[in-house]
Amino acid sequence: MSKKFLIKEYLSNLMLEFIYESKKILTSYSLQQYFLYEYYQAKKIEMNKRKEMARQKQKIQKTIYYLTKAGYINYNKKGNISLSQKGFLKIILLKSKRMKTKKQKDKYFYLVVFDIPEKQRRIRNLFRRALYNFGAERLQKSVFIIQNKGDYLFIKDLVKKCNLLPYVKFIKCIKLES
Repeated sequence: MSKKFLIKEYLSNLMLEFIYESKKILTSYSLQQYFLYEYYQAKKIEMNKRKEMARQKQKIQKTIYYLTKAGYINYNKKGNISLSQKGFLKIILLKSKRMKTKKQKDKYFYLVVFDIPEKQRRIRNLFRRALYNFGAERLQKSVFIIQNKGDYLFIKDLVKKCNLLPYVKFIKCIKLES
């Protein structure tokens, strides 16, 4: 068979299918009803998209409200959002569970002594949990010892970023005796 014959046969089959589908549409609905049906289907899809966007907006607003209420973010009426000190510590706490610092053992031990005021109890507890997550050992309620230099450097940087320097002191020790 020649190529021209195959192409003609293919096109004739396509035309027959088109005519068959057109007859189906015209016999089951009038043309006007068919287009109305398609129009309303498109409208329905558009309305569902609008509803979904409204739900997403509501979820975001709820999340912002709860994060503001919990004190993790600061939100003003202009729409500016910033991370609070408590929020920053919470993120560090969550990251510290997964994050592994380089194990740089050296001959020093690092003592972390803190006295964070009672007004900032939640920040103090978050800081304490972050110390635990970095492998610090508790000597007293507010005295921890760190043997890893990488963890010590990270905790020191954390204290600077959270403005806790007035409340936290670091001591570098060569030897610990019990």
